[in-house]
Amino acid sequence: MESTPNPALLQLLLTYEELAFALKLVNAATLPGLRPPQAEPCTAEQETQSLGYAERSLRARELARLTPEGQFVVHKALLSAVSVCAYADQALLVQHIKPDHTLVEFYGALKDGAVVTQSQPEPGLYQLAVLQDAADLIAQALASSDCLSLMPASGAALTIGDDVLRQARQFAEQGMAAEAAALLAVDNDAASAAAVAAALAEPHALSILTVYDSQADSTARMRELTVLHTPQAAWLMTALPEQQARRLAPVTSAELGAMLQGYMQATVALVASA
Repeated sequence: MESTPNPALLQLLLTYEELAFALKLVNAATLPGLRPPQAEPCTAEQETQSLGYAERSLRARELARLTPEGQFVVHKALLSAVSVCAYADQALLVQHIKPDHTLVEFYGALKDGAVVTQSQPEPGLYQLAVLQDAADLIAQALASSDCLSLMPASGAALTIGDDVLRQARQFAEQGMAAEAAALLAVDNDAASAAAVAAALAEPHALSILTVYDSQADSTARMRELTVLHTPQAAWLMTALPEQQARRLAPVTSAELGAMLQGYMQATVALVASA
């Protein structure tokens, strides 16, 4: 999983208005991460104007046309890509909080063998990309979350109470790394606790990768992986609800990719056996 992702088979860069217009054509309301560029809700008149602009823009870019009979026809590749995203059988959603606290979102969808991703290269613009298979989707998801070349943390796994972790984070953010390490070291390896405290004290990223299956039963519908990482170390954070704690275990890019692949194959198998 450390190799560069394969290039997309097809890429479409759309404005928010164009994508919203295409969604209406496939009778879908929205997509994960799709947000209007303006803060205030549109009036009905403004929405009508916006859709009119989108229609003309698609025609100008030859992604849509009017037939001699006056029928509006959209490029099949565009409609197909939007439909896969809107009605996915299985999806992979990435929410990546960078060290500077900015949020990067990435969405990948699978339906009937087709794989399409959606990302936002800049406000108001959305890129749809058609990929070859689910392996490419996983590689793109890892790339979008800066998880393609993770350095596994050294030391043992830790089990840390949620309240303890919150307090340790506060200590670390206040420059009290030693106090954070001491707090985390209770019932844990001291060296591993010090490494986590050091990571919390420096700029770090948090990546949440969620596999969602619309056809699986409720126990397998959503599976989530959370990774705390810096350029020097990475931990997989697993919630332990019964203990009100989290397990932090060293993780590599290959291991993370294999877990995502296993989750996606597991939900497919559950659906097939239903």
